[in-house]
Amino acid sequence: MRQYRFGACLLLAACSVDGFDYEDAVKAELRDPDSAQFSDVVSEAGVACGFVNAKNGYGGFSGKMAFVVTGSEAIAPDVHLIDAPDEEDGKLIKSRCPAANKDQLYLWTLEKRGDAIRAWVDENAKILGTEAK
Repeated sequence: MRQYRFGACLLLAACSVDGFDYEDAVKAELRDPDSAQFSDVVSEAGVACGFVNAKNGYGGFSGKMAFVVTGSEAIAPDVHLIDAPDEEDGKLIKSRCPAANKDQLYLWTLEKRGDAIRAWVDENAKILGTEAK
């Protein structure tokens, strides 16, 4: 599991959750904060969840990643950027994200985990000489 820190907003009013600006919190952790492209962001009750795509160290976009930001004006935000989800990431999304996008984010984690498992099986099959047909 890789975790990063970052956030999102489409409208100025949507950039804050319970008094803190989650866009700034998220962007502070990105290599190229100006390249961030956010989608499917939902925020309520001190939590913001959604997807982001941003440039990596090579200058190309890294692909859609999920994020979960929690906090308040009195407490520093806790930001999780998830690009290689594991079971704990799925639990975090199911327990923290608003109902409006919880299922979409959770299904994304399952899809990404399935891709990783298939890639691992394919790679090991090549090594063992038993490629799946």
